Amino acid sequence: MMAKRLKLHEELLSFVNHAYFQPPENIKLEYPCIVYSRARGYETHADNRFYVGTRQYDLTLIERNPDSTVGEEIRLYFPMCTITNYYTADNLYHTKLNLYY
Repeated sequence: MMAKRLKLHEELLSFVNHAYFQPPENIKLEYPCIVYSRARGYETHADNRFYVGTRQYDLTLIERNPDSTVGEEIRLYFPMCTITNYYTADNLYHTKLNLYY
């Protein structure tokens, strides 16, 4: 399954020059970037057994440009992706996304 996450990483790099998977706190981020991590995911059960599942990732797009359209471009590129929140912190603009991949 690591290969699938690496494929996702490469796809995220098509939107920004820097993507970080679960970075430690001592890493200095370069902007614009995407910081992402695994989330709970989606599972369906049938006949009292696991039937199908999809991994979920929480993405945070961090940029200096308040008018950027990169968040929308990511949402449109991935069929199972939603924007969940926008906020500003430390003069940086954050777009939170949920992605099933």
